[in-house]
Amino acid sequence: MTLRPASPAQVRALADEVRAKFARERALLIRAAPVWDGPQELPLASGTARVVTAASPLAVRAALTEPASGELLVVLTDVAEAELGPDVLARVAKERVLPVHPWSMVRNRYSLSGLDPTFTDEPWMADALIQYEPIDGWNPAPGGFLTVEHAWAELSQRWLGLAPTGQLADLVSWVSQGGVGALGAAAEQTRDGVRRRIETLHPEPVSTIMKVAVAGRAGDVIPLGLVARTVFSPAGGAAFVEARVRFALELGERTLSESTALAWAAASESVVADVLGERGLAGVDAWLARAEHLAADFATGSTAGDSQILASGLEQRYAQVAGLICAALAGDHGASARLGSALNAVAGHRLVSLDRARFDVLQAAVRLCRREVNPVVPETSIDTMPAAARWHRTDSSWADRARQLIRRGDLSEPVALAYTALLVAADARRERENEKFAQLLRQWSVGEPGASDHLVPIERVLTDVVVPLAGERPVLVLVLDGMSWSVATELLAAIEAQGWLLVQPSEGIVPVGVATLPTVTRISRASLLCGARVAGEMAVEKARFAAVPALRALGGPPPKLFHKSGLDTADGTVISDEVRDTVRDPHQRVVGIVINAIDDHLSRGDQVAVRWDLDVIKPLRQLLSEAAAAGRTVVITSDHGHVFEERGRTNSPRVSDAAERWRHVTTPPTDGEVVIRGPRVLVGDGEVVMPWTETLRYGTHKHGYHGGATPQEVLVPIFVLARSSTVPAGWERSVEEPPAWWRGGLPAPVPRAEVSIPPPTNSRASAAQPGLFDTVDAVASPPASAFAPWITALLASPAYVARRTAVARAQLDDALVAAVLGALERRGGSAVKETLAADIDRPLFRVDGLVQSLRRLLNIEGYSIIEVHGDTVRLHRDRLLAQFEVSAR
Repeated sequence: MTLRPASPAQVRALADEVRAKFARERALLIRAAPVWDGPQELPLASGTARVVTAASPLAVRAALTEPASGELLVVLTDVAEAELGPDVLARVAKERVLPVHPWSMVRNRYSLSGLDPTFTDEPWMADALIQYEPIDGWNPAPGGFLTVEHAWAELSQRWLGLAPTGQLADLVSWVSQGGVGALGAAAEQTRDGVRRRIETLHPEPVSTIMKVAVAGRAGDVIPLGLVARTVFSPAGGAAFVEARVRFALELGERTLSESTALAWAAASESVVADVLGERGLAGVDAWLARAEHLAADFATGSTAGDSQILASGLEQRYAQVAGLICAALAGDHGASARLGSALNAVAGHRLVSLDRARFDVLQAAVRLCRREVNPVVPETSIDTMPAAARWHRTDSSWADRARQLIRRGDLSEPVALAYTALLVAADARRERENEKFAQLLRQWSVGEPGASDHLVPIERVLTDVVVPLAGERPVLVLVLDGMSWSVATELLAAIEAQGWLLVQPSEGIVPVGVATLPTVTRISRASLLCGARVAGEMAVEKARFAAVPALRALGGPPPKLFHKSGLDTADGTVISDEVRDTVRDPHQRVVGIVINAIDDHLSRGDQVAVRWDLDVIKPLRQLLSEAAAAGRTVVITSDHGHVFEERGRTNSPRVSDAAERWRHVTTPPTDGEVVIRGPRVLVGDGEVVMPWTETLRYGTHKHGYHGGATPQEVLVPIFVLARSSTVPAGWERSVEEPPAWWRGGLPAPVPRAEVSIPPPTNSRASAAQPGLFDTVDAVASPPASAFAPWITALLASPAYVARRTAVARAQLDDALVAAVLGALERRGGSAVKETLAADIDRPLFRVDGLVQSLRRLLNIEGYSIIEVHGDTVRLHRDRLLAQFEVSAR
């Protein structure tokens, strides 16, 4: 029988064994082919071995000369013991030629008590365990009994660098990063054994993947997997038969099954998603570029949208939404119904999080399209000033917010065209609403305003809103100059995220403020801060704020007002020591602060797309923090709103004696203008001309303007905020709930004869509304048994039960967990928050807290099971099942 050469690892193992048992021996004979390609001096656990070969008895005798002190001589020979003679054998360890029995060597080397009998099917493992032993040794076998599973786990992870999870994604990652190179120097038997072992887990994809990698194309494994999703798309059908044949040939296969291709695709997408999350686009850019090149070769552009990784797939998904918007505007009700799922498809794409601002615009377009194609309240039914104020607060201001986002446009021509068509329709509707509002304002302003629960003239905000609150605890009044309702709703979400509660009287609501006219700072802000209809600059505001009778009657030091100059500090800190000390002073019942960030943006912000939050309005975060520490109630309001410059639409006639958005009555009103007269008009002898259209200005070009008669400029938000521990007596939590079309609902049009103005969304909560301190499981959930088997198995698993007990503060019942997981699975693993809220029948404002609780419950050991990117919630189902040891079936 032809003998195999002995490997360095085998020689070292036998030599170490001899040295350990026969320390005095100086020579060792090993039965093997007399061939050696290892080092002549082989390091041992103790000392060194000098390795020589001997192909004849004479050569063996010649080799057995006296070695150097401390050195072990190892002779590799194929000579039989009978040919050597007793005198030669007497000079070597154990007085015989030692055979290379790998499993005996493994057993002796690792002091094993036993071996798994199934090792007979894996003979290569013994050589591999000996040859590739790491410097610090293999991890001990449990109980000294070595199983095939333990041996493979050690070899896989510590030699090959392949996680022994059995997940195809781990193999794809390993191959793509050059893992196959570790097999290059291995014996053929070892290479075959490794491949067989891997292929038992995923027979079809692995054999093909390994073939590609061994052919020197390991770098193409992931790009090819990404392209497989589009080539084998069910939507491709018969038209893609040729592409599939060419794809198989590209891999060196005659054919490739759909299941093989899609399994490969899913694994590649998983790897890219993980690397993208860890290292950003730079970590996956080369893969994506190569995949796009390959996709172009196979001409599968029509199914690119099937890919949740390729940039071309994202563009196709954006284009699909754009097409549905255009179709819905043209009257296609089916297109309207599909908008939600198409938006979800965009949200589910892995690259969407790299440009959240672009997705925000698309989401705004879908929302606004719902509003345009599903009118709930006809404009003719809004026939009073309070009704118009309620409508602006609960609906049209949200449309303004969407329109402003959409004006950012898109670089994709189909998407940009859809946005243009949508804005044409929405702008026309806004113009009709504005004209109607201007007529209502004209009638309302003729005399003194009548009593209304929904409106408060701006000069009465201090007496009607602030004073009752300040009678119980100190109040901080923040005046955000120029803040419209559309800005206020965006800013409110950021404030509430810091732990503030929006509150309202238990037996009523906080009304909408109405600016004095025209809607400019020196008139409307002065009236707000002076508690009377006056015009004036900062000095007037400061002096008269301190003297407002209703505020002085509260006792303590006079009310104190700070403008921008009082906030600024020489060292660049956000607020001055004087402001901080005043806010902290419990004797100072009312503190007023004017913040000009929004109004300043209107003057010079036309190249800046602003997301209104606490980082943009710099003093706001610290002021709110100081107010919380001082136990103050906070009232946030404004003096007026604004409209934006409409490039290509704004008309700017030359008018003498005019301001930005109002003029004296020197000539009759033209189209887009209205004459307003009455006691609330503080210039022009009580009579001015004001535009009701957004597209008219009289002054020089700016980013935005105010002074006109639109609801955007006239109606002023008033928010009362408190911490949960300082909610004023007789007040309760309120919600500025977005309209149904913003949240994702698509209500059926209401017959005209039955239409009425909807009640304000922040009216007193009904009995079914969750209470102020209710937890997220306060509303009944569907039974968990109604969901997929894997969800039921998860909830019953020991790991989940233990986790739920350990994270008691997550406050989630099993049925609600099942509802969220089921909704995300039905949506392909991800959903925007508004869709998720609709799917699980929860208010949108509760989704953030619910998702955070779910993340605390399920995200264990550093694995991200539930991720949140902007408005998108994503479930990593495979990770969830692996972490909780649950079957996917």
